[in-house]
Amino acid sequence: MKAKHEFKTEQEYQDYVRTFAAIAAMQGLCANGEWMKTFNEEKYLMQDTIHAEMAIKRADALMKQLFS
Repeated sequence: MKAKHEFKTEQEYQDYVRTFAAIAAMQGLCANGEWMKTFNEEKYLMQDTIHAEMAIKRADALMKQLFS
């Protein structure tokens, strides 16, 4: 992860942190066994768009706590 002083603006830094947080949230959601199903002996994720939406919501909630 980059350091805050490596960014030119505060908004650029916050966008980076939001992306990083969303990626971390998405990893957590995908790793959760309750969200996985098995089909023909292969695992796949159910409703991946819901994962993405939930990850963004969690990242935004984190941003609100960090930067308000």
